[in-house]
Amino acid sequence: MDSAQTPETPATAPEFTTVTIDPDGDLYLKVTTDDDSQVWTFRVCSAALRRRSPVWKKMLFGPWKERKPTSSDKDWIVELFDDCLQAMQLVLHIIHGNFDMVPPLFLSLRQLHDLLVVAHKYDMVNIIKPWSQNWASIAQGSMSEAEDIVMSFYVAWQLGDANLFARRLQEIAVHSSLDAERRLVLKKLSGNLFASKSTQVILENVDHIGPEDILETITQIRADLIEAIIRPVHDDLGARLKVSPACSFKCQPFDLDAGSSRLCDAAILGGIHSGMLKWTNRLLPDKQALILDSVVGLASWLFLCMTNVETIPRHRDTCSITQKYIDLSSKVHASIPTVSASHITPSHRSYMEKTRVKTGLAKQGPDTAISIYWVLQQPLFSKTFYDRISTPAASSMFGAPIPTRAAAPTAASTASSGNTSASSIFGTAPTATTATPSGGLFH
Repeated sequence: MDSAQTPETPATAPEFTTVTIDPDGDLYLKVTTDDDSQVWTFRVCSAALRRRSPVWKKMLFGPWKERKPTSSDKDWIVELFDDCLQAMQLVLHIIHGNFDMVPPLFLSLRQLHDLLVVAHKYDMVNIIKPWSQNWASIAQGSMSEAEDIVMSFYVAWQLGDANLFARRLQEIAVHSSLDAERRLVLKKLSGNLFASKSTQVILENVDHIGPEDILETITQIRADLIEAIIRPVHDDLGARLKVSPACSFKCQPFDLDAGSSRLCDAAILGGIHSGMLKWTNRLLPDKQALILDSVVGLASWLFLCMTNVETIPRHRDTCSITQKYIDLSSKVHASIPTVSASHITPSHRSYMEKTRVKTGLAKQGPDTAISIYWVLQQPLFSKTFYDRISTPAASSMFGAPIPTRAAAPTAASTASSGNTSASSIFGTAPTATTATPSGGLFH
């Protein structure tokens, strides 16, 4: 050997274990994990495997190398690869009638997931029928870990639980973002407006997730919802760059304090752009395909940005976009179940219906569960910010009372008072007993 070459490190020998499922079994299944670190040999009855699994029936009793040796002095050994050892052990106990070895209730989500992977691989998901109702509840409920949600999604698919499948599909679609390689990535779900950093799941790397076309389905749901969020924003930006002003305020003759339509459009345009730079340090891409954020992440910052865009005070009632985006936030959020359901195909539904018959899962009614993906916070400024009465109950986000705003003065009242100071624009100044909100709101 060349002295410059580094000798290869010898591979670690796998750990061998023998498990007796049937002491009188005529077949040995030699199962190796996908990393070759462990090899378990199960002694089983070939007839039990043939009766319960069409795959094993063809494998063991067809014209394949796995069939029984013709020589009687030779053990019948069949090698299987890439199966979860614990899941295979549980499957074999079930099909051999060793029900005392089967937990009636206490399976973890990981155990249930791996069990269904093995049962599906050998076409015998019907073996879990006696336990399906109890085990189905394991995958239910609220989950925050990305890996748990993906496993629950697969369980729903293989049990035929259409309601849980639809719910998890929504969660995955709205919480998935794109990484630098434009792969769908699901991160830990957070109750906060912005997702926290955590272990992530790259969906294309998951071996067992659901239907073959599920990544395309998730991508399309995400694209539809992002388009519904960003299109009105770009429409508002475009409208304020046109020759004809978008401002709809009707200015009275000689009302010099009202502000021009161009100034109103510029205020909103500048507010949108400065808000985007504040929240993300960049402007919103004009195409949904360029957006890497998840639907929840995008909605959380963009709706917060848009509802805090201010305009000229006298134009607030006619030109403010705050309420428009409060309503849009609610509309998009309410549309999530419908948009998601529209991408569940007839073939998806047919598969789950047939699987539900096999697993014995009870027929389901409509899903009445309501999921909340984002909550739009009260804007720092809103259409009625200056119209609230200053009381202990009506306090600002900083805890100080909100100043009372008098009715906007008319041209006649201004003329009669002879006062043309800045207070005619904003209304009567707060009295001595009315505190101004602290914290730099008016910087």
